[in-house]
Amino acid sequence: MAEPLKICFYVLGVFLEQVRNPKRIPIPTYILGPTEKLESSYFSEVSLENGGELCENVTYLGRKGILKTQSGVQIAYLSGVEKSEAPEDGCHFSQDDILALESQCQDESFKGLDILITSCWPRSVSQFASRPDGIDPDRCGSSQISRLAEQLKPRYHFAGHEGVHYERAPYSIVPMASMDESELVKQPPDALTAITQKGHEKDHSYVALAKGGLVPDHVLICPIGHFESSVKLSEDVLMEIEKYKSALRKCFHSEGKSCIIFERNFYTQHLQLQAVPVPHTDVEELKDIFIEHGESSCLALKEVAVNTELKQAVPIGAPYFVVEFDNGERLLHRVLHKMPLQFGREVLASPSLLNMVDRVDWKACKVSVDDEKKIVAAFRKKFQPFDFNAI
Repeated sequence: MAEPLKICFYVLGVFLEQVRNPKRIPIPTYILGPTEKLESSYFSEVSLENGGELCENVTYLGRKGILKTQSGVQIAYLSGVEKSEAPEDGCHFSQDDILALESQCQDESFKGLDILITSCWPRSVSQFASRPDGIDPDRCGSSQISRLAEQLKPRYHFAGHEGVHYERAPYSIVPMASMDESELVKQPPDALTAITQKGHEKDHSYVALAKGGLVPDHVLICPIGHFESSVKLSEDVLMEIEKYKSALRKCFHSEGKSCIIFERNFYTQHLQLQAVPVPHTDVEELKDIFIEHGESSCLALKEVAVNTELKQAVPIGAPYFVVEFDNGERLLHRVLHKMPLQFGREVLASPSLLNMVDRVDWKACKVSVDDEKKIVAAFRKKFQPFDFNAI
């Protein structure tokens, strides 16, 4: 028996009628953006640059980017048709978009691309292969897309703009699934100063000092492997991260403080959960503070039930901000347009909590190497009784 579909990608504009007259879409479906002005009206509720959810289970990916599915499939996408200078109508891409995608794939941890999805066909797609019926592949399509495909070397490339069916031989016959999983998820060396050890083969995550932290005990919980967000975490990594959350809460509680943990999955490449101690505050009061600041920034923070997994509330690939409190209650904002990138820090630094508005920008809070070593040593000593790795 064939396995049921778990995810769907759609590159043809006719699907947009489902957005305007939505029926129940049974699986998460991801689509590219408009290629002509008439189609732009379907995207009026989301950012044409950054994407967002159009209706339940239908997400517009955005103009360009790379999506990694839960099963580890790497998918690059580029919306629109070619124009030398892409106008603001969201229907076109330019060489700058091509260069931005190429640069994302130059990270030393990037091991290759499984799928490339574009609106435009690549120019001369039939070179060294059979020719499609009904169109001239040397006259249609985009030379920029040809260049992108040559640079990224995906195993498969899907494009839907020419309105005919053509199946070319795969660009590459080496399946990425045959590569060692530890190599596929390995992150590049980073500049974070680890507080807990991350070298043991059984380790999935670690705690590190936040660069330019709001307070000396401002730390990050980071997966060792490359995961873009919490909704993409594997079960074993998620379980270990939950242990770190619990340990940090106990550590901060021992000093009479509340622990705020937040994540911004928007304009980020790697998952970082930020944990910050604040003076002990009732959870309901903390929620009110975040909701009030959210309203001031046009963000709609909604409660997520304690027994609901985040991946049940947010589709894979959809941007979001989430904050978690000591009792496990969470507030979630689904990013449909834009949001202040420092929103979490802004709330914590406000007079309502830490009262240090001059420390919102992390660059203004960096310390010397010697001071950083002292901060790390002090926190390691403080955290050691609560670190489950040391017990």
